[in-house]
Amino acid sequence: MSVFLFEKGEFDFYGANEHQVTKKTNLSIIGIAGLAFCGVLVETSMNVTFPTLMRDFHQSLNAVQWVTTGYLLTVALTVVLAAFLQRRFKLHGLIVASSLAFITGGLLCALAPQLWMLLLGSLIQGISTGLAMPLLFFVIMQQIPFAMQGTYAVLGGMVIGLAPSLGPTYGGLVNQFINWRVIFWIVLPIGIIFGLIGIANIQQINQPTTIHFQFLQYLLVAIGFICLEMGLNNVGTSGFGSPAFYGNVIVALAALIMFGYLTSHRKHPLVNTNVFADSIYLPCLLLYFMVQFIQIGMTFLLPNCAQLTLHQNSFVAGLMLLLGALISAVLLPLTGRLLDQSGIKKPLIFGALFTNLAVILMYAFSSHLSM
Repeated sequence: MSVFLFEKGEFDFYGANEHQVTKKTNLSIIGIAGLAFCGVLVETSMNVTFPTLMRDFHQSLNAVQWVTTGYLLTVALTVVLAAFLQRRFKLHGLIVASSLAFITGGLLCALAPQLWMLLLGSLIQGISTGLAMPLLFFVIMQQIPFAMQGTYAVLGGMVIGLAPSLGPTYGGLVNQFINWRVIFWIVLPIGIIFGLIGIANIQQINQPTTIHFQFLQYLLVAIGFICLEMGLNNVGTSGFGSPAFYGNVIVALAALIMFGYLTSHRKHPLVNTNVFADSIYLPCLLLYFMVQFIQIGMTFLLPNCAQLTLHQNSFVAGLMLLLGALISAVLLPLTGRLLDQSGIKKPLIFGALFTNLAVILMYAFSSHLSM
């Protein structure tokens, strides 16, 4: 995930000529992956609690949905910093910071008396996940032999692919039979255990270097992401013809264009945008973006449609996504082995076919589908 943030030749693959991985490396990957998984799980669990939160805090859906929207936006803005942070600071310090952010954010969310505190806790947990996810793939690319990276990368991808699918089912179960705050209380000790495993086993291969932080570049990408998100969120209330939509989008595009210009004219940019010129990398990145867009979008739309339109409870709404999550859990390790054995072409083709088929069927039969 974070490999594109580094210049060509940045990695010296640890043990690249070996065919085994040390116990400490495996444990560090397990710890980081588990911490990231807990962060994504707990936030996507909140998707099925929106009707409950609307009643508890006397807020609209547009306000409540910022609990997950703000979280994902914070993850994106933290991931942008991955290259700088992994070069500038020790990996041990990054996993400690991620663990502390997860604990602090989880406690704020569990104890939140008002919506603003729940949102604040969600943003802090977004920082945790934004640190952990790139760190996971950085360790895989740096410390796993090249011949085994496909399997490890796909297993690491379960953090991104499986947690959003399991989250609504878990959240619906807890919200329906106990209380939405318990979602955080259950996951907190699990995340702490994973964090401690990662802290105890993380290894530093390359020493940190002193580099200048590109503040202006980061400010531009932050403005771009935030304005784009605000513009899209305003579509539901103001429409596409409203200045609240196109005004924010224009500002976002201007900021991101300026960001792209600055990164291409600096010796040490915040993000190495030259990789977007690669004829293989860019299509794969766009496909990955579309798959995540569809999956995370569905984990928001389907549970809320089930509750607000079909008048189902949160447990049934979350249960809708469970079968898909189980299928993903079975297929992901198989996909990793297929990737190592035959390359990217077959997984890419099969994934694209099923993704498009799912969207077409949902669109064609959406007005006739029952639970």
